[in-house]
Amino acid sequence: MMRIMLLILAAVLVSQPVSARLEADRTLEAVRALTCEFTAYATLVVSDADSSAQVQPRFLSIAFEHIESREGTAEMNGMAGHADVVTRLSVHALHFIQMNNSGALSVTTVFGSDAPGVKLKAVHTRHEASDEASSSGEPKPSQYYGECEFLR
Repeated sequence: MMRIMLLILAAVLVSQPVSARLEADRTLEAVRALTCEFTAYATLVVSDADSSAQVQPRFLSIAFEHIESREGTAEMNGMAGHADVVTRLSVHALHFIQMNNSGALSVTTVFGSDAPGVKLKAVHTRHEASDEASSSGEPKPSQYYGECEFLR
């Protein structure tokens, strides 16, 4: 009898975080607008001898509006202006994908959270060629790290 009670208690305790995670994921599916602030920046520094990552503080603000995760669409407004983006909802995150006219690719991932009312962790990644690149298009990948909030 004691063993059965312990198994039931364990099942209840284990199921609570899972249900909280599912609720967070449903919240990501229902979100229609987000504002994101990124405060840390990392980029690849390439030299003739070596390549290394450089991390520094840098501010970037992006807003996502008219998010329709089921249709896969949203609008992104940031320092570079307005763009239509593709959205993809995964098990624990909402992804925003955008390619500009020069072929540079940006991906912003907003991660779900178990805790209600907290800011959501986010990463904004850019895959582009350096502005000073020769015709070979020296790569200049970069990432921003920050948080997003729901706009209801």
